Amino acid sequence: MIEIILGRFIVATQHFSLALIDLTPAILFALILPIFALKLVEFGEESQRLVAFELTFFSLIGVLIAYLTYLSLDTVLENLLPSLVVLLTFFFQLFGRTKSDANIPLGTRMTLVAGSLAVASFLLCSRYFNLLFGVGVLPARP
Repeated sequence: MIEIILGRFIVATQHFSLALIDLTPAILFALILPIFALKLVEFGEESQRLVAFELTFFSLIGVLIAYLTYLSLDTVLENLLPSLVVLLTFFFQLFGRTKSDANIPLGTRMTLVAGSLAVASFLLCSRYFNLLFGVGVLPARP
């Protein structure tokens, strides 16, 4: 009994490590992209930590949706998941941010950069997953 459980644990650990190796470049990209955005776009000093967290969060959301789109190939979700990038960005900005006043921050610089990062990380990671797993690869020229 213990040998069966140990054998399954070893196989599960191997599969988890292989999945982690496949996802590492996409996750690193999602962590590096907000750093570049913070260097290019000026934000106030008082909200620097919030901006860094929010940009990283939306960049990782783009990677997550790209990976879920790959996992749901040939289903209805394959066509619906890319629109979730825009919807999640909108709703997280609308409901996820707390402000002392009732202003909805949909036109702010942070919203525009966060939405751009979510879409950019989705597009680039979607292409990465397609190339990595052999879906959507152009045929070789003779």
